[in-house]
Amino acid sequence: MAPSGDSAQVHPYLFTAYLLKLAAEKGVEFVKGRATVLESDSGHATGVRYIPVDGTEEVHIPADCIILAAGPWSPSLIPALPIVTTRAHSIVIKSPSSVDPNAVAPYALFTSLALPKTPRRGAETVTPEIYPRPNQTIYMCGPGDSRAPLPPTVDDVEVEKAACEQIWEWISESGIIERWALGEVTTCRRPFSCNVITICPMPPYSLLKLVFPEGATDIEVFPPFAPQSMTRSTHITYLDTIGRPVITFAYKDLTDRHAGVIYATYKVPFSAHLQKPKAVATAFLGLFALAIMARRVDLRISKT
Repeated sequence: MAPSGDSAQVHPYLFTAYLLKLAAEKGVEFVKGRATVLESDSGHATGVRYIPVDGTEEVHIPADCIILAAGPWSPSLIPALPIVTTRAHSIVIKSPSSVDPNAVAPYALFTSLALPKTPRRGAETVTPEIYPRPNQTIYMCGPGDSRAPLPPTVDDVEVEKAACEQIWEWISESGIIERWALGEVTTCRRPFSCNVITICPMPPYSLLKLVFPEGATDIEVFPPFAPQSMTRSTHITYLDTIGRPVITFAYKDLTDRHAGVIYATYKVPFSAHLQKPKAVATAFLGLFALAIMARRVDLRISKT
């Protein structure tokens, strides 16, 4: 995803809980509830209505700026959002207590495992994702599916035990993780798939610049959020409260559709390019072609 030393992975819950703690220390109030309506007037946000988890009556919060981060439930508040839902099962494995906490390598794995044919199934290739965690656990995520509709809340998402058992079979049969590190399955979860793991801090950071611009017109994006960690089709569009596209994260820039262009500066160290054999080979062939062309020009000049 990035040159050595330029990327890392974090425990999602510990990371977000710590950020919430820091925000609370600065005076941010955390309200737990289910948003029902985003209010606006003439295209400008005016407030949010929500139902607290321990109540049934709607509560109104006035607001002039709203950042919607409801994942697959976002279209329930802004129907124009082009978001589709994909469920994905995952399991968390706790390593045996006898295992050294630092014995499991801290690398995220995006696998492609060729499993042999068995009496119960044919040969197949599967692609589970594996994320070692700092608390002696290993998070493993299976493929997405659309077998169940999106429920009203995350607590109502259906869990298929067979899907979780399948992930365990893939990992244990493939041998991609040593047997000594495989303890017991502690949880079987049902999150929704997300493809922004390589850019997760970038959108909120850039949105912060839009909410509190204070003269900032350039947003610098450092590796691993640079082009080498994104494809040319990578793009994320944020919309305002009535569904108009506000900012689009594309391959080369950030575009604020209502107030002009916010340029993103990608700073990629030269060493990062040298780590790509294809880029090095292309550069060498290009220089070789230029040398030949220059030689031909010299010959023509000498003849005339």
